[in-house]
Amino acid sequence: MSPLVLFAVDVPRTAAFYESILGGHSVEEGACSRVTSDRDEVLVHDIPANIAATIEIASPPVAREDTPLKPVFIVDDVDATIARVEVHGGQIVGRGFTYEGRRYQDVLDPEGNVIQLRGNA
Repeated sequence: MSPLVLFAVDVPRTAAFYESILGGHSVEEGACSRVTSDRDEVLVHDIPANIAATIEIASPPVAREDTPLKPVFIVDDVDATIARVEVHGGQIVGRGFTYEGRRYQDVLDPEGNVIQLRGNA
């Protein structure tokens, strides 16, 4: 995947989620954290305070369904990755499915962004 820029109210928490899910590491860079793994790069950027004040972050997160995007991340082990989702503030969405030898599972990050995990079945 090409690098993804993701805006967040709570940058450290969101970066820690992606660090765990992607099996990578993060580096703080001013108002953002760069999370990198062997396959992916996610830049978690701070939302300006005046906009962040209008966003409610629930725990567990509620899906942000007002966006037409759903990033898909390839992971080595879908089950192991799913096990880390809720530990790091995310939420599993529905049941996963298998298609053409690949396993898919939608999850929410801590701020409610819908992402999909993909691995071998």
